[in-house]
Amino acid sequence: MRIISFLKWFLSVVILITLGVKLIDHASEEEIKYMRGYELFDSAEKALQDVNIEGAYSLFVQSSYELQDGEAKAIALYWAATIGWAGGLADYNSLVELYKQALRYHPGFDEAAHNLEFLYWLRANKQELPEPPKEPSRDWVTDGDV
Repeated sequence: MRIISFLKWFLSVVILITLGVKLIDHASEEEIKYMRGYELFDSAEKALQDVNIEGAYSLFVQSSYELQDGEAKAIALYWAATIGWAGGLADYNSLVELYKQALRYHPGFDEAAHNLEFLYWLRANKQELPEPPKEPSRDWVTDGDV
């Protein structure tokens, strides 16, 4: 009788420990993915400060896939679209989709809504997308000083 009660206790403990370890592993994977999105976003900001337009565009798009928070995804998509537009890296349809996706994740994102409306206005009035500047301007890149 004692052996049976001991085995019940022992097996219960083993099962609980096994489940705990699996939960910790799963939590670690989620935490790593969570941090990866923010690391990519930070790298994109650094690339933007270094006037690496192509790199910043690519990193903002990548970070939008990795980020878990809807608002953070929206910001990454907004910056990807804005940089893609300013740098001439994305066509009209890609820009529209990036801004739409940003608005899906954060419906109250006024800047994304404004830019999307402007794109629609350009198309409705048969206007071309404004040409990107020949030399990237550092005026819109902050150096951290406010």
